[in-house]
Amino acid sequence: MIPVRGTVLVLVVASAFLGVAAAERAAAPPDKRMRIVRLDIAPTIDGKLDESMWAEATTVNDLHQVEPLEFAVPGEHTEVRVFYTRHALYVGARMYQDPARITANVQKQGADAAVYNDDWFGFDIDPWNAQRNGYYFIVNANGVRWDGSFKNISEFDHAWSGYWQAEAHVDQHGWTAEFELPFNAVSFDPDSGTWGINFERRIARTGEYMAWSTRGQQVNPSTNGTATGFADLQQGLGLGIAPSAVARSAIGAGDGVDPSLDVFYRLTPELTATLTANTDFSATDVDARKVNLTRFSLFFPEKRDFFLRDADIFEFGHLEENARPFFSRRIGLNRYGRPVDIDYGAKISGHVGAFDVGSLYIRQGADPETGVAGRDIVVARAAAHVFDESSVGALLTHGDPRSERENTVTGADFSLRNSSLPGGRAIQLDGWYQRSDSGGFADDAKGVGLSTSTPVGWYGASAWKRIGAGFDPALGFVNRAGISDWTSKGGYTWRFGRDYLLSLLEIGAEHYLAESLADGRMESSLAGVHVRARNNAGDEMTVAVYDNREHLTGPFTIFESRDHSKSVTIPMGSYSFVEGELMLASNPARRFSVDLVLRAGDYYDGMHRAGELAVVWKPSRHFNAGASLSEDRIDLPGGEFTVRLLALDATIAFDAHWSWTSVAQYDNVSGELGFNSRLHWTPRAGRDAYLVLNLGRENSDSGFYTTSREIVLKYTHDLRY
Repeated sequence: MIPVRGTVLVLVVASAFLGVAAAERAAAPPDKRMRIVRLDIAPTIDGKLDESMWAEATTVNDLHQVEPLEFAVPGEHTEVRVFYTRHALYVGARMYQDPARITANVQKQGADAAVYNDDWFGFDIDPWNAQRNGYYFIVNANGVRWDGSFKNISEFDHAWSGYWQAEAHVDQHGWTAEFELPFNAVSFDPDSGTWGINFERRIARTGEYMAWSTRGQQVNPSTNGTATGFADLQQGLGLGIAPSAVARSAIGAGDGVDPSLDVFYRLTPELTATLTANTDFSATDVDARKVNLTRFSLFFPEKRDFFLRDADIFEFGHLEENARPFFSRRIGLNRYGRPVDIDYGAKISGHVGAFDVGSLYIRQGADPETGVAGRDIVVARAAAHVFDESSVGALLTHGDPRSERENTVTGADFSLRNSSLPGGRAIQLDGWYQRSDSGGFADDAKGVGLSTSTPVGWYGASAWKRIGAGFDPALGFVNRAGISDWTSKGGYTWRFGRDYLLSLLEIGAEHYLAESLADGRMESSLAGVHVRARNNAGDEMTVAVYDNREHLTGPFTIFESRDHSKSVTIPMGSYSFVEGELMLASNPARRFSVDLVLRAGDYYDGMHRAGELAVVWKPSRHFNAGASLSEDRIDLPGGEFTVRLLALDATIAFDAHWSWTSVAQYDNVSGELGFNSRLHWTPRAGRDAYLVLNLGRENSDSGFYTTSREIVLKYTHDLRY
């Protein structure tokens, strides 16, 4: 067995020493401040900075390199101009660059994270200047927008979507961008004239990332610069109305037209109420298909807009998956994962003084498939700001959307963070406690946990949690209970300038241990070491070795064919096995990029061979296509089987407002072929039209036959007053 606990300790101690030495060499980050000019005339948002008001705007031209080497002089110059009117904040930027070397492959509006692989410019704001929350807004050289919010200070919520405009323009000097952020699109304190602000730029071809204000290669609300001069900002009535109309034709459900409505009202400048009626999620992105080869249920992220708004406020305990007390995907889906109507709902979220507050009420309709009657669902969350970057909070959930039992969860958590340590380092300590109540006296219905992390330069993280066998949050996510587990990792990341072959080299180790609360016996253990390297062209390679130990208290059926004619079961007992992994990834900014993962080794009392290949072809900004194939070959004494997943996708972007995307997914275990095709028109933020085709087909001895078909036409018009 790899001596990982000792390895982790050695790596953490050694990297701590190296980190201190590096910190002594690093330049101290300057305190960035600016005063924003107020003007009376707004520009036309066309991506060009050719109107007279931009010459009067406040200018920022001292961005520095963040990656690969913090505070180094950037390879290209950036000039930012900022001003505001009574109604909106305006940001313009000039990105100097050889126009022939601009990476701008994405032209589909709503492509989200794909924009990050292009050249882009963006800005962050913290309207409360509290150094804990905020928003970011990004645009690429094609004028494709991407936005999100910050949660837990250092983490992003990429799914948040705001109401703002941006355009871009390429010329002989590089490219330019213009942003308009209406003040009625975000909440803020109207009595404060100071906001947190930052500016960022990425050059995809070289992997260079630059920003205005950073610390320890971190860019988040705690490292923002300061903008002063805001006064007499008009938020309007704080009323937003977003009606939708959906025309649907589906097998077994007939044809029909359903209206739906979302209404937003700003109760105070920092607190918003949201109402939803007959909520429709037909235009939501489809999930990436997975086949479960573990003993525990899989986690799929939330993608529905209503639940994503202000989702950061409902975050609890810094928990990612297991033991989450609130997981919004439990709402509106039955236990088979199929949709259940949401009749209406309400949400209040925002800030009250030193508190982040959120409350949610949902009336879920009856589910004819499972016979569960309509359910009332309630969630309440509050967190008080303490010190500069820390918080203490509580959460309550009530209701079970998948059965007619009663279920209540109460919990408390804290987060202590300091990102102002010498050398730009940060440390964070999180703790939480929860208890569930399902109307009886379940044994050990509690959960508790602690975690700490230091993410900069030398890094280390450790987390411990105890999840009682009776802990059952009906609105949360628990895929493994009755255990006490410990996770730790440590290592060091070296970063190099443009004169070196490598831009990054990382050596690290990790360890996971889960023990049964019933008898204290080890149930699972994983130990691993890895080396990761990235060159100056943006290509990466990772080599890793993992030592696994599993103790099965009962037989585990890892595979069963869909016709039940074949199943493979691993007998109860203790197992130890070692696997190796190789990952290769080319720079995703290339016209043609490839990701390859190879994994091989022992597996329980047999063998495992696995491979994943993903290719993306971007011949022009108007057309992107991708394909991915994964295969797991498992050979056990109880039998052998192969699992394959295939996915194909293609996007035609006619311009930045019209796009057509199709996705097909197939796996040989279920034999199901899923096809989703969406024609999307978005003339400006808040106005969207979709024509969606969902098609399901299943493989049989006589070929594929259609199991489901749905055609949806949806239009949404967001009105702000």
